[in-house]
Amino acid sequence: LAKGFTPLRSEKGIYLQLSPRRTN
Repeated sequence: LAKGFTPLRSEKGIYLQLSPRRTN
């Protein structure tokens, strides 16, 4: 995963990688 990103147990994990500015 990206640096400093936490892998969620759903698509949001990838979503956070695509949009680092947008957090849960």
